[in-house]
Amino acid sequence: MTAPALLALRGVGHRFRVGGGFLQPSRHLQALDDVDLAVARGETLGLVGESGSGKSTAARVMLGLLRPETGRVELDGAPLEGLSRLAIARRVQPVFQDPYASLNPARTVEAIVRLGLEVHGIGADTTERRDRVAAMLDLVGLSPRLAASHPAALSGGQRQRVAIARALVIEPDVLICDEPTSALDVSVQAQILNLLLDLRARLGLTIVLISHNLAVVEHLADRVAVMYLGRIVETAPVARLFRAPRHPYAQALLASALAPDPVAARRRVPLLGAPADPLNRPAGCAFHPRCPHALPLCRTQTPALGAAGAACHLPSSDTPSQETEP
Repeated sequence: MTAPALLALRGVGHRFRVGGGFLQPSRHLQALDDVDLAVARGETLGLVGESGSGKSTAARVMLGLLRPETGRVELDGAPLEGLSRLAIARRVQPVFQDPYASLNPARTVEAIVRLGLEVHGIGADTTERRDRVAAMLDLVGLSPRLAASHPAALSGGQRQRVAIARALVIEPDVLICDEPTSALDVSVQAQILNLLLDLRARLGLTIVLISHNLAVVEHLADRVAVMYLGRIVETAPVARLFRAPRHPYAQALLASALAPDPVAARRRVPLLGAPADPLNRPAGCAFHPRCPHALPLCRTQTPALGAAGAACHLPSSDTPSQETEP
């Protein structure tokens, strides 16, 4: 019998109410739709998709900040809803996209990182907590002299290192990184990615990496899940997904990424029409209006994730080969 996943979503669905007012009926946006996702201890899972695909909503559900309407979230096999917000925060910590917005500008770096220890009662006294903070700042590559600084005095990369230190100082089980490098300069992005790789190796971290940057995901993740309009459409080990994606949307997503070599041949995946309206989701497979290989079945039946890891009615062996262009 296999051990339960450290963190798992089981059939999770969630809607947001949109609009409504004087003589105007409200509508519902299905942000998550029957999402099944599991993260093993020590694994880095990349969650990718276009803006509006449901990635950040999934992050909020994993963090216990949003209770799903359907399905359940499990932590070490136990329902997350049975835990208090504080108990969840002790085990699952976030690193947000914009470190300047996520750090209290009125507090010093030391106070920001020390707060988690105080809230969760970690450390015997103030001296021990300060020692823990100093050790964590050193671990993320920050000079001790910055402990008395405020976020406004730091660079973007330094602020994100503070955010990572704040998340890790209480030694959580899972780190949820929601676009952790997208607000940073390219050169600084590389530094933060290398830091996360180093910390994962040193601390044995379990990470959910949410990003639209496929190069970041390929660099960090062990396994990738691709989302489209609130559903997981493909999941696979990172090497297999980037080498041979099976779902037509995953193929198009990877083909849209810029190649490091400007003269290398690029895959060209034609898409039909415009992106779908999340308030007016198509029946059947939500991707079928844009899919060049759609079958009649795709218009009426929602595909489940198959043994090959793709939620697609078209067998992977029948998917037309992707054209290339110089």
